Amino acid sequence: MAASESVPGPVVVGVFRLSILLPPPLLRPDAVSNLRIALLHEYGHIRRRDAAFNLVQQLAVATYWFHPLVYVMNCGLRHLREELCDNYVLAEESAVNYAESLLRLSLWTRRSAIAIAGLEMFSSHRKLERRVESLLDSGRSTATRASRHFCLIVRTAATLIAIAILLIRVDRSSARNPSQDDVPASRSSSETKPATPGKTPRAAISEHTPLDTLDRARIPPAEFQAAGPQPPSQLVAVIGDSRLSHWGWILQVAVSPNGRRLVTAGRDGTARIWDASTGTELHCLTDLDSINGIAISPDGKLLATAASLVRSPKMTTQLTLWDLESGVIQRTIQGENFGSSVAFSPDGTRIAAAGMGMAHIWDVSTDQELLKIAAHADGRHVLYGIPETAFSPDGQVLITSGFGPPAPGQRMGEMVKFWNVHSGELLGQLDGRAASKPFLKDGTLVLRRADGAVIHWDPKKMQEIRRFSDPREHVGIPRISPDESLVAVTASEYSEMVGKYTLAVWDLASGAKICANDRLPADVHSLAFTPDSRTIISGGGDGHLRFWDARSGKSTQSGDDKFDIVLAVAFSPDEKTIALSRRDGTIDFWDVESRKTVASIHSEREWPRVIAYSPDGGTLATGGDTREVQFWDANTKRKLRTLEVSQGNAFVFRLSADGNLIAAGGRDGKTEVFDLKRGKSIAITTSPGADGHLVRFIAFDRDGKILASACRNTVTLHDIATGQNRLIETPGFIHAMDMSPDGKLVACGIEAQQPGGGFAPRVFLCNVTDASEPALLVGHKCWEFYSVAFSPDGSRFASAGNDGTVRIWDPLQGLVIDAITLSPQAGQIRKVVYSPSGRHLATVNGNGTVYLLRLADAPGR
Repeated sequence: MAASESVPGPVVVGVFRLSILLPPPLLRPDAVSNLRIALLHEYGHIRRRDAAFNLVQQLAVATYWFHPLVYVMNCGLRHLREELCDNYVLAEESAVNYAESLLRLSLWTRRSAIAIAGLEMFSSHRKLERRVESLLDSGRSTATRASRHFCLIVRTAATLIAIAILLIRVDRSSARNPSQDDVPASRSSSETKPATPGKTPRAAISEHTPLDTLDRARIPPAEFQAAGPQPPSQLVAVIGDSRLSHWGWILQVAVSPNGRRLVTAGRDGTARIWDASTGTELHCLTDLDSINGIAISPDGKLLATAASLVRSPKMTTQLTLWDLESGVIQRTIQGENFGSSVAFSPDGTRIAAAGMGMAHIWDVSTDQELLKIAAHADGRHVLYGIPETAFSPDGQVLITSGFGPPAPGQRMGEMVKFWNVHSGELLGQLDGRAASKPFLKDGTLVLRRADGAVIHWDPKKMQEIRRFSDPREHVGIPRISPDESLVAVTASEYSEMVGKYTLAVWDLASGAKICANDRLPADVHSLAFTPDSRTIISGGGDGHLRFWDARSGKSTQSGDDKFDIVLAVAFSPDEKTIALSRRDGTIDFWDVESRKTVASIHSEREWPRVIAYSPDGGTLATGGDTREVQFWDANTKRKLRTLEVSQGNAFVFRLSADGNLIAAGGRDGKTEVFDLKRGKSIAITTSPGADGHLVRFIAFDRDGKILASACRNTVTLHDIATGQNRLIETPGFIHAMDMSPDGKLVACGIEAQQPGGGFAPRVFLCNVTDASEPALLVGHKCWEFYSVAFSPDGSRFASAGNDGTVRIWDPLQGLVIDAITLSPQAGQIRKVVYSPSGRHLATVNGNGTVYLLRLADAPGR
């Protein structure tokens, strides 16, 4: 027995002189129980002389490598060996203790970059899962020798393999001496079947590409950090940085009193605790479906979250108290209608939470409910949301900021109400919205009126003290700096689907505007000041935190003004380069071999939602929120030409497989087809009943003969040669669509209406020749689909949505082949893209990263 850092787990080595190699963690004093279990298992291997038999077994595999049954028998014998040696352990230890030990050993193994074939128990997550299930099976046999029945099966299989090998040799010998009559026939066959133009030969799919060199064990630490604590086993690369980000909106931002921790709540349903100095994520908290409100206790020790079940008919909600440093739950309170906002009293002894119409106050130490108020309710049946709640500085007044019945000329019925915390008496109310910390020390507060004006308000006198801005639309909720010297607010303007976002800061005492930044990269849903009042933190609609100087309005982060969200991904045909488009119009080229961005195109067009390589890899096409498709030289990175789309914006387009045609989706259900060689439009198709709606998805078949376009709940199949259209209606709104390369199948991610009411995500799979009997596939738990994509050979298709899981389907069987769950940090999956070989899949994630996944069940594997 010896210890070695070269092995990630216990293993028997040698043939005649056997030794047990142990990893150093097993020799620690706190690992005695794990060591005993490991030695019992390895003793089983030594007792059974498995090392020698394994050597003979591997020699047989090496000799008859060409026969598939040899591999089947090899896997069966290896599995049986491990099972019998497990029984040596079960004779001395309980199944539960053994299962726990296996899990601990698997964690050590996962941290190691070394893989050893002999460690069968840790070769994959699935095998480990099946092994643990087998151990806990009460009906499991505990024999330490193979049964006679199994031995008979092995002997029979060996005999059949030997006969099959003999037949193969006889066939090969006859093939080396063909008769004269066979020669012309074989020659004629090869001459009369030329390769079909435009189709990729099957042999090309199995060729080794640079993507195949990517290995999970060689992922740099920075990439692993971006992937989060629970990356999928198929992950081989992460492109992008996920620090200080959620997918979707950041709803709330809070800073600890000492400034060391940031806490955010996002639309992805999570709350995340960050190290404020490094931007490193420390904890990702999940609670029910969605965490909507957050608050940090005055002493900085506790974090409170208000969460809800999004589709619960009873509005089930939960208030949870967490330890801010460790991220561990301290206690919870469940009930109804308090899952939207939360606040601590100034002395930290009470906590308030509000939700749909109701507000509650509890004692922090005892969890006793002290007060319940029907704060924003119209009678007993109509409840209005309360996104913000706060205590006054003396703790005697509770304000609830939310919605109510709209009054004539007012904005959405927004209302701020003031309540006595002891009696629940309504003290006053004012139209508008207030933040979670709106009060000054003197009891006055800053809020936004329903007409958009930002004011300083005295609630005792119920009068305006000062006005910072005049009424306007799309104004955020103002925040006050901790030193009570500044007021900050954001606003948005929209023109033709393009937003302009502004941050403005005023001096609280004089009302003078100090600065304004009208070039924010995204709309802002939350604001917070750092404790020193020098920096403003904004949570954007793009899911990123950004930092701004409170006096100048300028970014305090290098490169922060660049939009960094990835919108689309394209593989070069040789799989050497991956192109990524970002929100500001930048196209980055990521080199597979060096794992770095080696070049960029800086386009003047923002939001390039689609990018595509030409078949030869020499040209890259990009399209966004304009009427132009731009073509770039993929080698020199220079613009070649621009194609103007007449039917709408070019944020949906598709190149045909031969690169000769391009189709762009437009408004009113119209899709335009261009011949790139002739440089003109050759067809325009229209989906019926789609007035005012966009074509959202487009696909060509492999030969460029059939064009599929999706709009609302209709897929239009257009025959480019004849101009004929066929329509496929789906039982729900289409959120994703693709067509198989052979043009025979259409797959859609839809929101299907259920018989009992409500909607559920389904995959609509249809044979285009007989659309009368489509299949509705169940598997996803998301609220919405975002992407469906067929593999290059059409044997598989992938689907993804906001449940963070990629599902790989067999389209012929309608079954899920694999389900790949990304880490919580990745969030929703916006797009899935197959590599040209079909062996890898790229996911465009909501937190700005791209995952590269190696698919086990793919061509060439």
